[in-house]
Amino acid sequence: MAVWHDGGGDDPGASLQRSGGYDPHDRRQVIDTFYDVWLRNQQVPLGWTGSRDGCRAGSVSARTRAATLSQVNYFRMLAGLRRVRFDDATGGLAQRTALIMDANRALSHHPPLGWRCRTKAAAWLASRSNLALGTAGRARGAQAVTRYVEDAGAGNRPVGHRRWLFSPHTAVMASGSTERANALVVVGMPQHRDAVPRYVPWPSAGYFPAPLEPRGRWSLSASRPGTDFRRARVEVRGPDGVRLAVDRYAVRNGMGPNTLVWRVRGLVRPTLATDAGYRVRVAGIRRNGRVLAPVAWTVTLVRPDRALQPVQAPEVIGTYVAGETVFATAGTWSRTPDRVTYQWLRDGEPIPGQVYRFYRLGLGDEGHRIGVRVRAVAGYFVPAAAEVAGSPVAGRG
Repeated sequence: MAVWHDGGGDDPGASLQRSGGYDPHDRRQVIDTFYDVWLRNQQVPLGWTGSRDGCRAGSVSARTRAATLSQVNYFRMLAGLRRVRFDDATGGLAQRTALIMDANRALSHHPPLGWRCRTKAAAWLASRSNLALGTAGRARGAQAVTRYVEDAGAGNRPVGHRRWLFSPHTAVMASGSTERANALVVVGMPQHRDAVPRYVPWPSAGYFPAPLEPRGRWSLSASRPGTDFRRARVEVRGPDGVRLAVDRYAVRNGMGPNTLVWRVRGLVRPTLATDAGYRVRVAGIRRNGRVLAPVAWTVTLVRPDRALQPVQAPEVIGTYVAGETVFATAGTWSRTPDRVTYQWLRDGEPIPGQVYRFYRLGLGDEGHRIGVRVRAVAGYFVPAAAEVAGSPVAGRG
């Protein structure tokens, strides 16, 4: 009997979607959910127990499985779609599918007979899966899900990965990951019969986290089979109301829902002070030879705005005596910084060129207060700084 995972009770995105509490028109909620769900999922360690040596598929940690599922459902929530569940039995086989891609450092939906670690069942499952391969930490678990939705690269213009992940009636998926690869089983999985949106635009309507904007590669999928986008026309207007240039890609059906894909040129990024709203209109959609009403929506890109906060203030260690060297600590922050910089201060003013963690006190510093400004930077957070006022420098006795 299949075993289902629903992401666990500690997933804020799960609670929001089950309660119907996610509101894409609530700017604050959209930003907070980006941090509390998407970013948290991205940073979960893999915990893979397998190895390419000996073709051991192994498994990933329970946290990784939960984060991967949570990321799938986070994106489906943004798209207005029902949550999916993971099938553990299929996921075990997906581990072997991911191992094939990792061991051969190549992707194929039909792995040839000569490939390392190939098994018949895992090779067959590759034809039903989204596949990702990359350097360690970029193509596994939740990170792979984000890459599927972005669907970057010339070969992914039809956004097939995105379309399968956003297939409206899908109820069950499965996932397997290694250090460098992921297989997300999306084709031929169990379906549900609940109502679904007529169209699935990406980026979705309402407020939308700017870091997840897919580099101008936007799309509109239709839930109903037979929807014809071949003669559809796309119009995108920017924050100032001016129509933007659009590269409309040729329609390619047969990979998930029928979808129209285009590239928007000249996108303006939001700032902390100003959002960037885009009005999209798609006309000329047909079904059974009949022209349907145009589809229009507004996407408002917002910049995530949480600031780093100092938890433990930086300190200056050493003796404030001319000729001695003092050192600054980085302190601790509400998020582990990606980068910390230092600027030494004399009576509160920057000392030119003194940007290292240490500072040698000179004769010119005698009688002056020497301090330091520590600045912390972390991805998706507003940088923050903390100052240590320091102490007056004494001369040598």
